Amino acid sequence: MKMVKNAAKYVSESVKGSTSETAKEANKNIAKDSDACIGTRATAAKDVAIDKKDEFVQEVKADTHNEAAKHQVFHFTDGPKTYEGYTSTNIVNII
Repeated sequence: MKMVKNAAKYVSESVKGSTSETAKEANKNIAKDSDACIGTRATAAKDVAIDKKDEFVQEVKADTHNEAAKHQVFHFTDGPKTYEGYTSTNIVNII
């Protein structure tokens, strides 16, 4: 169950990171636009920094959840082992 939750959180954080990246690029274009007023450009430049931070945070969270899902430990009929090499019929309880 935890592996499924970690996988879902990984997808969620990856999507959030992509959204932040898209916003960052849009704000970069506004900040570079010489036709925009200085206040708009300054606000967009500030937003680029915030979006870049958000993108980084989401990537770190996504990587953390991805690693947690990969290394999830299962209890098998012959004791705890990692999932690789075993079928779901051998699983007694997922922690």
